[in-house]
Amino acid sequence: MKTEREKDRIKERRKKGARKYGQSKLKEARKGVWSCGLAVVIFLVIAGMLLLAYLSRGKTAAYIGGLGMSAMIFSWIGFFMALRGFKEPDRNHVTCRIGVVCHIIFIAGLTGIFFRGLL
Repeated sequence: MKTEREKDRIKERRKKGARKYGQSKLKEARKGVWSCGLAVVIFLVIAGMLLLAYLSRGKTAAYIGGLGMSAMIFSWIGFFMALRGFKEPDRNHVTCRIGVVCHIIFIAGLTGIFFRGLL
């Protein structure tokens, strides 16, 4: 049977996990989380634009163009938000990296679609 002291040691060891002695677990950067959330919303908007364009057989060009431009603006906002997330001290910056990559892909893709539409 384990004593109270042994139980406390086991509990403390589990709580510590793989962290080094004296270091607390890092939280995600808030702006990085917001950036990733915005990337998901932009992805859903782009998917909705494609579905709307397919179902209307190309007759809603003005609506889709407006949604595309607003998606590009929000993608720039999310990109800069992810960059600001890197400045948060003592935080985990994985979501910031994911946000930067996703928003660069969205910006490049939407810019390509925009310039292809001009030609």
